Formats: sequence, structure tokens, C-alpha cells
Amino acid sequence: RAIAPMSAGPVKSAAARACDQETLLALHRALFGAEREFPPSWAAQGFAFRDKGLLCGLRQHAGGPCGVLAVVQAMVIRELAVQGSGDGSDALAASRDDAGAALIASLAGIVWSARVGRMAQVALCTSQELPPMREAAEHVLIRDCKSESDVRCALQAAAGSYVRPRGGGVCLLVYSVLLTRGIAMVARDADFPSPLILPNGYCSQELVNLLAI
Repeated sequence: RAIAPMSAGPVKSAAARACDQETLLALHRALFGAEREFPPSWAAQGFAFRDKGLLCGLRQHAGGPCGVLAVVQAMVIRELAVQGSGDGSDALAASRDDAGAALIASLAGIVWSARVGRMAQVALCTSQELPPMREAAEHVLIRDCKSESDVRCALQAAAGSYVRPRGGGVCLLVYSVLLTRGIAMVARDADFPSPLILPNGYCSQELVNLLAI
């Protein structure tokens, strides 16, 4: 199964609206317990595949967002298995197009599964790099989606933002899941009150649980 070529250019969508500054600050407070910036290992981590070997394997540049990447990687392999023979061998033989299709489907499934109500929200970015928190309102857009198919379309249109190796794909996924779930609901879901991204820059178990709902 192939997907259309992924655009690496800036994203502009008539169906998307700007994310206001207060919403961005609230997202960061939910993530860090304070208005902190993403660590560099998060801000410059996209969902990029390996250049050789296991072509559906995601590349990680530095420690920190491994929990997010692990969940997405598991979903990609599951998607490839579902679309193939079901025994997992399809992941070993997956082409670049197969892996790309599985990635979009996996990200869409994660975002859509996080919703409490009938809508999901996908975060997009108009710049090639994720801007600092207090400048991001000019570049981060939110698209409302009424179905998982809508989420897939939004992610496909914004694929360049998500798959660029040093782009903000991981952060955009986290934004999307928090917006879709709702910050208040994320706080109620937690077994123990704690930041979703720990002071050492690593992913908390609560964030892994949120992505794997």
C-alpha cells in the first residue's frame, strides 16, 4: 500500500486555525509542570525512517523522546502486520512506501484514540523547525477532525512537518494528543500527578500510557 509523496515544505491549510499563545503555554505546563521549552532532543526529533536495513525502523537522534518513538514504532509494526500476513514478517520486507503508509495510519490511530468527545485535533507547523514556545503561536496551527479518516488526511497534508528528521514531529504528535484528549482530562487520567516529560528530559510512564490508549 503506497501513499502520496510527503511534502517537506511549510504547511498551510485553509481548514486549520492558529494556536493561540495561552493554549501553547497551557500545553507546556501540562507537559513540564512549568512553562519550559522542549529539550533539544525533543524539538529536533521527527519520525524519520532508517536509510538502510529495516526500512520501517524509526531513527532516534538523542536520548529523551524514546517513549514516544517506542509507542509509534510498535504501532507501525502492528499496522504492517495487520495489512500483511499477520505474523510480523511484513515489517522485515516493508518498502519505504509501505512504512510511510503505516506511519500515517499509526499516528492517526494514536490521535483518534485519545479523544474523549467526537472531535480530534491535529497540530501542524508552518516552519521547518519547531519554534521556541513563545514564538510558536505564529507557526503552530490546529486542524479539527471529525473522523479518523480526517485525521489521516490532516497528517498526510502535514507529513513534511512530522517526518523531517530534525523537525518537530514528536512534539507535534504530543501537542495533538493533549489537544484531543483535553488538558483537564489528561490530568484526571494520571495515577500520580507529575510532569509528562520528566526533569531529566525523558518520557514519563503517564505520557506513554496516553499515547497507547
